[in-house]
Amino acid sequence: MGASDCSVPGEVAPETQVSRTSRDIRKRRNWHEEHAAGRTAGERTADRVAATVGSWPFIVIQSVLLVGWIAWNTVGVERFDKPPYILLNLLLSFQAAYTGPVVMMSQNRQAARDRAKAAHDSEVLRLVAAHLEIPEPADLPPASVAIKSRRHAR
Repeated sequence: MGASDCSVPGEVAPETQVSRTSRDIRKRRNWHEEHAAGRTAGERTADRVAATVGSWPFIVIQSVLLVGWIAWNTVGVERFDKPPYILLNLLLSFQAAYTGPVVMMSQNRQAARDRAKAAHDSEVLRLVAAHLEIPEPADLPPASVAIKSRRHAR
């Protein structure tokens, strides 16, 4: 029955389940936009640092710089960091001391984003299930019971 199929003039046809579900889902917040808008400057910086440090260009550039440093200070005319390369060791330790916590901050933020996405997905699935009259997941046997029963069936 469409919006124009009404028995009484001026009466609006009842919504179909699909149109109600899609309308309700569109009303739900866009979790990704909300989460991205709520990020602080520190969180954005941590994400950029983690993306940079975890890339092949960074690894290649850092490897070239390390080989160049060692070559310059081994065979170069003006050696400023003779073996055992104490200054190089200090610089790499400094880089690791800051990069590690910044990457962990980015991972923690990513985990929070994943939790928000999972909560949103669950909310949408419950809404769809309610409109389509599908039983709630609580009415279904737990996954561990299903896995155990499959193992014993073999």
